[in-house]
Amino acid sequence: MKKKKATKASLKKMVEGAARQVEGKKGKKTSCLKPKTVENIERELAKYGKTIQKVPVNLIHVGENIRKKMEPKALQNLANSLKKDGLIQYPTLSMQTSKLGTRLVCRNGHRRIEAAKLLGWAEIEAVILPLSSDDEILFHSLNANQHEAMFYLDLAKAYEAAYEMGLQDQEIADRVGVNKRTVGWYRRWAGVSPACEAYIRSHSLKLGKTWAIQLARKGALPQDAELLKLMKRIVEKEAAPKPKRLKPSPQKKLTIEKRLGEPIQDSPKTFLKSILWELSDAGYLGKHHVKRIEKDFLFETFSENLVKHSRKNRQPKTRSKKAYS
Repeated sequence: MKKKKATKASLKKMVEGAARQVEGKKGKKTSCLKPKTVENIERELAKYGKTIQKVPVNLIHVGENIRKKMEPKALQNLANSLKKDGLIQYPTLSMQTSKLGTRLVCRNGHRRIEAAKLLGWAEIEAVILPLSSDDEILFHSLNANQHEAMFYLDLAKAYEAAYEMGLQDQEIADRVGVNKRTVGWYRRWAGVSPACEAYIRSHSLKLGKTWAIQLARKGALPQDAELLKLMKRIVEKEAAPKPKRLKPSPQKKLTIEKRLGEPIQDSPKTFLKSILWELSDAGYLGKHHVKRIEKDFLFETFSENLVKHSRKNRQPKTRSKKAYS
């Protein structure tokens, strides 16, 4: 019985994060790895091409992330999932050497590391890869984030960074797995001003990816001042209250019913116009609706066709007689 309880307890610990300890008292902070640890990791990388290590969370540098936007609510939901189900997919790290020493930099899984910090985890399991060149690092992050809800401005800047490395749109598209034109559309958004970028991020629900791609497909984006005006018009238009539904007037309604019961004495064009304006006065149509109908439909042509093709004025078709010799 005791053995079964011990087995259940160990399984529970594994699910909750492989017997992970929670951070206790904060000691002296360090951001670099010990030389012996670096040697061990390099030995594993040379032998297997990658290594899975349990790494202290405070040693992972998360500043180099192509995704600049993280939703607090989604991050909290991820933390709740990690607490309940444990870490299912490991984040990806690489070693970066500088004058201060060697540190671990997150290349994929920034949200998981931030969620682990919310939970107060002291350690997290991670995959360490031998990513050395800027090209490898960028495309590893791009491919890892391609199928996630990545904000389009972050993706645009990543494509632009690849372009500045000397890669053409077709090469970027081949390595990421998208269309060449898609890369070009996104890159048009990489050069917007900080003011435009801040406005887009603060109204990301109304100025979403679909709107951005549709605008980029038309050609070069407007200048920053014009673009900002355009975005403000879109946001303010959607924020404006919807017009109230018109309520027909009972007295005007009776007037129209009486008018329809009388014989038509006016011309069809005059009669149709008068009916439309009476409907507008009664509240069934707005004035702009009537003007739109007058503009879009030619009443003269409509009236002539109505009279021409009416059953009363339609003449029966006669077959032409052929003369036989």
